[in-house]
Amino acid sequence: MSSNQVGLLNVQQAAKFLSVGVSTIRRWAQQKKLHGLKVGTRGDWRFSKKDLLKMVKSNGNNKVEEVL
Repeated sequence: MSSNQVGLLNVQQAAKFLSVGVSTIRRWAQQKKLHGLKVGTRGDWRFSKKDLLKMVKSNGNNKVEEVL
């Protein structure tokens, strides 16, 4: 993991954090409903906890369990 990826969650971790499916995270990222970064040659998504929490708050759901 490079230094610029420290503190970023992958798709599986983001899905667990928000209690949704992996495909939901990918769809939201592709639709730009969830801010994420594509990294590496495969274009893997990475998300900050800050951005995940912003999405939760903007949708009116403040019940996020800290899983990491």
